[in-house]
Amino acid sequence: MIIRIVAALMFLLAVPAAAEANGSRITPTDLPATDLASAEGAVAPTAGSGHVVFSRLISATGRYELVHWTAARGLQTLRVGTRSIPFDADIGRDAAGRPVLTYSQCRTDGRLGGVFPTLDFTRARGCSLRFLVLTQTGTEALPRTLRLSGAAGLSLTTPSIRGRAVAAAASPARGSQNARVLYWRTPATPPIRLRGGTPPTCPYRSCETPPQSAVEALDLGTTSVAFLWRLTQPGYGAGPGTELRTSALRGGDGRQFTNAQGYVSGACGFRQPLSPTVGAGGRVSFLLAQSPCEEVQTTLASQAAARLAGIRPAGVLAYGAAWDGSTVYWLAGQPHEESDENFAIPIPCARPGVGCRLVVSQNVR
Repeated sequence: MIIRIVAALMFLLAVPAAAEANGSRITPTDLPATDLASAEGAVAPTAGSGHVVFSRLISATGRYELVHWTAARGLQTLRVGTRSIPFDADIGRDAAGRPVLTYSQCRTDGRLGGVFPTLDFTRARGCSLRFLVLTQTGTEALPRTLRLSGAAGLSLTTPSIRGRAVAAAASPARGSQNARVLYWRTPATPPIRLRGGTPPTCPYRSCETPPQSAVEALDLGTTSVAFLWRLTQPGYGAGPGTELRTSALRGGDGRQFTNAQGYVSGACGFRQPLSPTVGAGGRVSFLLAQSPCEEVQTTLASQAAARLAGIRPAGVLAYGAAWDGSTVYWLAGQPHEESDENFAIPIPCARPGVGCRLVVSQNVR
């Protein structure tokens, strides 16, 4: 099935980006997309090497399972158990070139946050890392512990693998409220701490609730790592802010860029960068969801050299997106009505009438 195919090829509209990435400046476009499978209840897709994995809400239990899609086998549930929140899953390639899925498993899990659901790990504790090779079958396809030098005593989430290298977020050290972004050149070498986002600070003489930072999502590239930095500050009539950051892999002194900033207004509107993926040349692709106090808008965006490029699909919303090179797999669904009954369901693709489908579009950069 092709969604609203047009004769002309899709185009990318480039506009100045910096920290104020704004999809409203991009004209809605009929985007060619091939239908692949049902995405009812789906959230947080990740993709790589022709594999797609997403979390899926189990309506009977309110928990989440992991679902794996390939063109050859369609949808299959992975044998990783269930979780109280969506999985922080990421597909990468190991040193042998095999597609590998990584995720965390926590003693005390995080929670959902944001208008479009994101993972809030500010209160997660006792998290360790798991991985499985997606091309293996039988007992070999069961998850295994990802062992890293210097990880003992750390609570780790949002892992990502590229070759022998690993990146992940660590919860704040004792006495701190600031999350850490760590990078292992190999599993056997000690981690390097990369620059995070804006440190949490109390703007008053004292704060009833200490401000905190956390990493919501992370992707490791060849020369940089992109991550969503969640900053919980005391209220100013707005909810927690999110920064999409890119840090070069040169230790703590590496260069860093702010690709986009998000907010949730207490009065009207929101902006949320989601699902970052580092591509060729350090280009960062991500889903940008926003509402300028009117309709909800979603843009399949990318940024390089402080220029924002994007496609805003016409007639549907992208409730999740995952890049595999210039191919993007996304969750296409209808806009939903804003009602208390709908918002009681945390995952938009599980709400009545949204009808999410997993689709794929080519040559999206």
